[in-house]
Amino acid sequence: MFINYFKIAIRNLLNKKIYSGINLLGLSIAAAFCMLVYMFMQQERSFDRFHKNSDRLYRLEATNLLDFGEKGKGKKGFFGFLVGKDNDVSNMLTHSYIVAEDIKTAFPEVEAVVRSRAAGDVVVWYENESFKMAETKVTYVEKNFFSVFDFPLVQGNGAAALNEKYNIVINQRTAKRLFGNDNPVGKTIRFAKDGTIIYTVTGVAKDFPTNSSYDYDIVLPLEAHPAHLTEMADRSNNHFSYSAILLLKNNTNVAFFEKRLISFSKTYYADVLQEWTWVEDKKKLADFHLSIRPFANAHYNTSYPWGHYSDLENLYQLATLALIILLIACVNYVLLTLTNTVSRSQEVGIRKTLGAGRKNIIWQFLAETQILVLLSIVTGIILCISVLPYFNAVTGSSIDMSNFSFGDFFIGSICLFIILGFAAGFYPALVMSGMKPLSMLRKFSSVKINPVLSKALVVGQYAACVLLIISSLVIAKQMTYMNKMNLGFDKEQVILMENPYDWNDPDRIALTQRIYQYASADAAIENVTSANTKFGYGLSMNGHLIGGKREMIFQMPVDFTYFDFFKIKLLKGRFFSKDMATDSARFAVPANKSLEGSTSVRMAVVVNESLYKLLGQPPLDEINVPLGARIIGVCDDYQFFNATQKVSPAYHTIGGQYGFAFTYVKIKAGQDLPEVIDRIKSNWDKITARRPFTFSFVDDEVKKGYESYIQWLKTVNAATILAVIIACLGLFGLSALYAVNRTKEVGIRKVMGASLANIFVLLNKDVIKLALVAFIIAVPLAVYFMNSWLQNFAFRIHLNWIFFFAAGCIGVLLAIIAVSYHSLKAAGATPVKTLRTE
Repeated sequence: MFINYFKIAIRNLLNKKIYSGINLLGLSIAAAFCMLVYMFMQQERSFDRFHKNSDRLYRLEATNLLDFGEKGKGKKGFFGFLVGKDNDVSNMLTHSYIVAEDIKTAFPEVEAVVRSRAAGDVVVWYENESFKMAETKVTYVEKNFFSVFDFPLVQGNGAAALNEKYNIVINQRTAKRLFGNDNPVGKTIRFAKDGTIIYTVTGVAKDFPTNSSYDYDIVLPLEAHPAHLTEMADRSNNHFSYSAILLLKNNTNVAFFEKRLISFSKTYYADVLQEWTWVEDKKKLADFHLSIRPFANAHYNTSYPWGHYSDLENLYQLATLALIILLIACVNYVLLTLTNTVSRSQEVGIRKTLGAGRKNIIWQFLAETQILVLLSIVTGIILCISVLPYFNAVTGSSIDMSNFSFGDFFIGSICLFIILGFAAGFYPALVMSGMKPLSMLRKFSSVKINPVLSKALVVGQYAACVLLIISSLVIAKQMTYMNKMNLGFDKEQVILMENPYDWNDPDRIALTQRIYQYASADAAIENVTSANTKFGYGLSMNGHLIGGKREMIFQMPVDFTYFDFFKIKLLKGRFFSKDMATDSARFAVPANKSLEGSTSVRMAVVVNESLYKLLGQPPLDEINVPLGARIIGVCDDYQFFNATQKVSPAYHTIGGQYGFAFTYVKIKAGQDLPEVIDRIKSNWDKITARRPFTFSFVDDEVKKGYESYIQWLKTVNAATILAVIIACLGLFGLSALYAVNRTKEVGIRKVMGASLANIFVLLNKDVIKLALVAFIIAVPLAVYFMNSWLQNFAFRIHLNWIFFFAAGCIGVLLAIIAVSYHSLKAAGATPVKTLRTE
């Protein structure tokens, strides 16, 4: 019997190629998108779970006394209430050297500890060639690093690779980069900042998985750090440089352990807490304690810095988009199937007359649905694999098919098969099986199906599409606004170059002057300056008591030409001048001009407007007590940290005592940028003996501050396009349903003299009404969601009628296009043919 069902189902699908093709396309697109979202969520969920001890690994954290560095602080969105308060708490992740070892000594539950410390910027020398390593890719680790974590070595012994002080382990891509096809084991390299030390490669690790929070190119033993002996002997607990992972023993009561750890930390830090008088929040100081977080869940937390951050809110939003597209595809299938089954009403009537029960009819239609769904899932898998690189680019993810087993795909496909098959096929089967044979066979006429539910479904799916259209327009407008926003400084055609020398290298200072000399001789270069910061990076903060409250203020060491270079406005006083020796000289601050517990800058400063107002607009050219500095000028506020946030209070000092970390070069308008950059690089190679030339454009650095939002815009745009395409297919089906139900009416009206335009309006006015109803439903939802999303930006656009009018016009236009085919076909039919059965 079931074989017969499937034979008839295949025959019917082949006979209705257009409807089958449309259904197959809609369901395949939805299936592919759901699979991509499933893989994305599984990828995020799988982070750090591949270690065999993942259930026993915990990250050591401490109460954040500064509340600085919170990646997700203040973020608002649609699913903020689902994120969980604990994941939104930003703790300190670095500790003194001795803490982890003291915890291991105090708690027998701790089997091992793994400390690590970032090496910072590293330039590697091999023979006569230098290589700039990406920041955070070089780190000092515990000797047991490869024993505790499952990062396999393709060459060398992980348990012994770091036993010697100057042994190092590199990954495969670094081995290829440094040594080509040569065997890297036994090779020696040097670091530019300690060029006399020779490091020997004793192991090559397999490239770290894409779902690992740790992703290092070079790892060294902790003992190799220059300050190792000093910090090992320092028991003050007053410095924070080392992150720590605890490996707990099997069957440890984690809740009880953490409770004891909190009590331990209260005693352990009792003396040093009394010294931390700079902490303004005494309640938080009193509550200071250590805590642990499962290593496999650490990437959901906003604490910074950490190798990877998975924004749970974005995951929920992406899952919602997948659900919306899936529901739209199922609605389309229902509409198109109802349209198709109307023409099969006589077939169903005959079957029921010959003795087929309602159950048999349901099984027949479900069989057709299951075959189509099966084909859709197979096609969806092919689409999924084909567009995976594009999906990675849009979402900023790094999904690797090799991380997913056949079982994962099989289980996911079965679940999708069941959900799609039931959601899409049950209602049409129920409708057709419930019809009476007499009504279906009478004069072999078409049977009218009440489209009330169909209308409701179309309104729902089209409202979702209009909501997505409005969201895309608003997000795109906000991103355009961010790109064109006046940041308070000139960022166009400005490149910045990183100084490859260490801070105490004499060549660090000389390099800046050599670049200045070269720039003055190149006609394509308009100006040049230097600073120890770049946009959103390299910023230091100092604590100052202002108005009885401790404020963390940004300090920015710059060169004399900094303000002129970036065209930053002067509001009061003056900028730094080389002719004024006091602008760069340090001076002593009298006791009556300083505050205990407040940083004294002891230099001339130029403050931004935000800080000047915070200070109460004090007089210039005299020592300001809260700053312990002489304010010589006030500049206009400009963005230097994150364009999505308000400008923070900051002051500028003259730097360069140890050279500058970054040099900025302004290229004249109309110049060939690649050619100019090539010339700069050629000169760079000469004056640095071919040290790495690392540069970027300032406007690209600015965009990094809201890069995640740009990726979200791309994701919403892609989802919107898919949803609109599938929804239009649904309207296509609904228009066919209308045309079938009103065939005789159309024939009579044409006989009575109705024109093609009259018939077109008659058939489509209901569809336009549905589109307007969907628009009315979508607008308040869009206002709520978009206002919530825009709260993430200190500088933002305001919602106005243009967004909604444009979305409404797009929606109505797409609706008209979608229904035109069947409407014009019905309106153009010969009345004789449509009325011959009456």
